[in-house]
Amino acid sequence: MPVGSPPTPSGWEVTTHGGRRGTGIDAVEWAAAAPTWEWGRSC
Repeated sequence: MPVGSPPTPSGWEVTTHGGRRGTGIDAVEWAAAAPTWEWGRSC
C-alpha cells in the first residue's frame, strides 16, 4: 500500500506485481464477490 493511502476496511488489500503494487481494492470484499463473476470453467 502506498504511503499515505487510506487502509482498506478489512486491512487486507489486493496487490499485483508480486505484492509490490497496491490496487486499493479490499481483498475480503473482492474474495466475497468472486463467486458472482461469470467466468468459464478452467477444467
